[in-house]
Amino acid sequence: MDARQQAQQYFAQGHEVNFLAIKDWILMVLATIGTRGRAVFNRVLLGCLAEDVPGFMKAAWNEQIDRITGARG
Repeated sequence: MDARQQAQQYFAQGHEVNFLAIKDWILMVLATIGTRGRAVFNRVLLGCLAEDVPGFMKAAWNEQIDRITGARG
């Protein structure tokens, strides 16, 4: 079942369903939480990535971060 069908099913059951551009949402959240909030976010994120995460997932994550931030290109 795709996301649109699932959303229709939830909506029909009386749930509120919203879609958003995740990149824009993440950037807005990171912009509004301030320096201390971003530091906490980075510390927790790096802690999660330091755990037993397969290399291919770390590489995929880095590619997405590069796309969002334009860090390498």
